[in-house]
Amino acid sequence: DAPALVNALTVDRLLLTSRGASYRGGTLRELAHAKYQLPPTLGQPTRGTMWTWTDPVEKRSATVSYDQGVFMTTGANKGRVLLDLLKERGLSYEHIILADDGRKNIDHMQAALAEAGVSYHGLWYTRIDKTVSQVEAQEGKDGWAAWKSLLRTVYPERWERLMQGQCHN
Repeated sequence: DAPALVNALTVDRLLLTSRGASYRGGTLRELAHAKYQLPPTLGQPTRGTMWTWTDPVEKRSATVSYDQGVFMTTGANKGRVLLDLLKERGLSYEHIILADDGRKNIDHMQAALAEAGVSYHGLWYTRIDKTVSQVEAQEGKDGWAAWKSLLRTVYPERWERLMQGQCHN
């Protein structure tokens, strides 16, 4: 019932994911397939943005993006990067709620918001079946093989770079 519950919320919200910006298309497709309604963009500007964010504690950089109510954090500390987004957009909240399947994300959000003086409630959901069947695993392998075959045929230079470990896009 998660999509119906989230879609019914009448408070400011965003969908926060550890996925990287290059997965935006697939993420939006899967959210639509699951019947999630994308929330309105928070604050200004109303258009999407992408930037390189550097964690002030870990000194690790990540490309993050926020558009159509979806914040893609590329594995960055969700608490610290959320605070950065809110600051960039001139927003502040007295209370923030995070629902997440990762304990690390719940803890990171709690620590960052406590340091910022923001009240917080974390909902850690644990009943997500992340197992992959043998059939699904084989389908993934077959799809990757088909993709490599297409790439080798249509884009031989990219194929060569991929095989040399130099293909980043």
